[in-house]
Amino acid sequence: MRFRFALALGCVLAFSTTATAFAAGGVDITDATEAQKKDALDHYQKGTRAFELKKYDVAYTEFSSSYDIVRSPNAHMMMARSLLELGQAARAYNELGLVEDESQGQEKYKTTIEKSQALRADAAKSIAIVTIRIVGDKNGPLQITLDDLLAPIDRPYGVSPGKAVARAFRAGKLRDAEELALVAGETKTIELDLGPADAAPPKLVDTTPKPAPRKVPSEPVDSSAGTGLVVSGAIITTLGLSGLGVGGALYKLSSDDYAALVEKCGGDPANGEATTCGSSSDISDLRSSGKDKQTASMAALIAGGATTALGLGLLMGGAIVNHNASKSADETAHVDVRVAPGGVWVSGTF
Repeated sequence: MRFRFALALGCVLAFSTTATAFAAGGVDITDATEAQKKDALDHYQKGTRAFELKKYDVAYTEFSSSYDIVRSPNAHMMMARSLLELGQAARAYNELGLVEDESQGQEKYKTTIEKSQALRADAAKSIAIVTIRIVGDKNGPLQITLDDLLAPIDRPYGVSPGKAVARAFRAGKLRDAEELALVAGETKTIELDLGPADAAPPKLVDTTPKPAPRKVPSEPVDSSAGTGLVVSGAIITTLGLSGLGVGGALYKLSSDDYAALVEKCGGDPANGEATTCGSSSDISDLRSSGKDKQTASMAALIAGGATTALGLGLLMGGAIVNHNASKSADETAHVDVRVAPGGVWVSGTF
């Protein structure tokens, strides 16, 4: 019963392009027997009582049962009224249009037509009204749908507000389609083109939202090698700085010996002054000690400088490797190295 309108339209649209659609139902009231009229009236009265009690779903069922026995416009109108109360304004609007069709030319249903028109105007305030027209070759079985439900041609059709897609089929093949964005109270007329008889059906654009493309992760870079370089560089740099420290200390001791030698001998060779040290054992030991310390100091400074340079090179190489690894992962191991005159600090996360 709830699909009467769609089924009726299916019969019309599948075989013709006329605008008139007829609802299914029982026999015409002029052809009904007394028994059929009695049964139909019984259901109609039950529907009326349920409607007065605001049991609109029960009322709709009873009015539908009455209409299925005898095709009375009054029973049909009460079906539409029940749908309105149930919040199905679009269906009610379309059923009321059929009520007016089947009441035409019958004086006794003049009041029914007037009530139906008033109800339909009220229902139109909360829905959208779409009229579909078709052009092109109309030969062959046609089918017009609106959101996959059969819809009439050249006839105002009630649709709930929101997005919808109208489609035109000929001989079961899609010929045209149009997307709609409908608002309450709107009246819209659209045109669907069936095209020539031999036209290939167009491909309907898929409007389903596509998910955002997933970023393809880059090949992860192994950061263990970089971390190893950083740690090794930190250790070697520490050794190099220690060598520089030792060389500096020996240079200071050598300078002290030199100063003591100048004090004992008199005169400063650095200023071109002659010394009178002689060759005592103390002077010889002091001179020999100073030279040894100076030689050791130079060796320590050279070795320390070279070792420090090597360590810093390893630190830089490891930092570059870790930096590249950080681009391929949100969280990765990193090591921060700080070099200062007093030592080397290594910190980070692993």
